[in-house]
Amino acid sequence: MRSSYPRSAIQPHDWTGKQWDFDVPFPVIACVAGTLGICQPVVDELNNRLRKLPRKASVYCEHIENAIRDARSRTFRRYADWRIRMSYGMTLMEWQRGKVPGGKMNKLIHDEVARFIDGLQFRVELLVAGFLTNGDILFYKASGKRYIEGSASPGVYVIGTGGRLAMAQLNKRKQSIEYGLPRTLLHIAESMDEAQTVEDKSVGKPSSFTIAWRDGRVARINPEAPIFRDWKAAYKGRESTASLDGSEIAARQVAAALQEHIVERSNAQNPEG
Repeated sequence: MRSSYPRSAIQPHDWTGKQWDFDVPFPVIACVAGTLGICQPVVDELNNRLRKLPRKASVYCEHIENAIRDARSRTFRRYADWRIRMSYGMTLMEWQRGKVPGGKMNKLIHDEVARFIDGLQFRVELLVAGFLTNGDILFYKASGKRYIEGSASPGVYVIGTGGRLAMAQLNKRKQSIEYGLPRTLLHIAESMDEAQTVEDKSVGKPSSFTIAWRDGRVARINPEAPIFRDWKAAYKGRESTASLDGSEIAARQVAAALQEHIVERSNAQNPEG
């Protein structure tokens, strides 16, 4: 939830969007990393496409995947068009047609622009997670120009400059879908601590962890809550955290620390659905 910047005098803060809810009748949450000026249009476009899904008919994972794909490709097209305009004085469509005012485009120019587009970086990493109305899990990762990754297991996905460090810690703890909520939260808290050690200091402290349930509830928990401090101290240096699974005390501690997150969802039938 917290924005942070590499090698900058700007301090991490909580007022720049890095996590969003969507206007759909089921819990879907997106987190981003990258250039926020490009991330924001991707999320806006994704929200628009999700809102066009039918409200009374079945929605499947493929619908969400298509929405993510189309939001990314549309944003990249607009970004590429702008860069081509600034660098070559033509539009993306003119390049695609091979024609510019005055006649046919020179092949050398056409090929040069093709290399230019291929070399453009798309600094957007996106995680989309939640549940459909039938209870199916949504869990997707989309990084840069790479093909979307999806998992119904779900797997473990990380994004951002500290992602490798976070994943190394999660792998060290052998994080799995079989683990309970308290144990998983501890592993996430530990992984975020590791992410903050990234060399360029571009990862700030998280302002909250977000949890979504199949029944539509969404809650947040403060990473500075005493339970995390106590659990980190108790399990530091211990190979296994299995004792947190099935612990009624740990479950009650988490329940007491949860803060309900109110999500406004429209249930009106979409005329385009």
